[in-house]
Amino acid sequence: MAVQLGIESLRLVVSQRTLAVPDQGPLSRERLLKRLREACRQCLRARMPQLQAADSFADAVAVVAPGLRLIMSERGGEPLPALERTAAARVLIGPEGGFSVDELELARAAGWRAISLGPHILRVPTAVAAALAGLRALTHPPYRSTT
Repeated sequence: MAVQLGIESLRLVVSQRTLAVPDQGPLSRERLLKRLREACRQCLRARMPQLQAADSFADAVAVVAPGLRLIMSERGGEPLPALERTAAARVLIGPEGGFSVDELELARAAGWRAISLGPHILRVPTAVAAALAGLRALTHPPYRSTT
């Protein structure tokens, strides 16, 4: 879904509640690259997103980049539609069980904005689709009908 919704890069982040180990099993680099290639073929996307090396949570939030820096939180935050239109965004979507309170505080201290996707706790695939679809509306100009 993330490829279909236009991600430019993917980086796995190891947080306190991460269960799956990056670079092993289903998250091995080879398997992830294969899934990215297949998703690009399926949606006729010419350029594959970059697969970046896994990172620790602290290193991930320390990265300063242009655009919005958003961390999805089931513990509250701004609603996604309240954000300003932007050309770029970085998004952290938590593991099953969400980010810890300490991780949310660390991210906020580093300038990340906590965003809520609504009142319900979402599974990771649903959170990815919801967050990226919402961000797509913020990063792409509105579609205009020519008829």
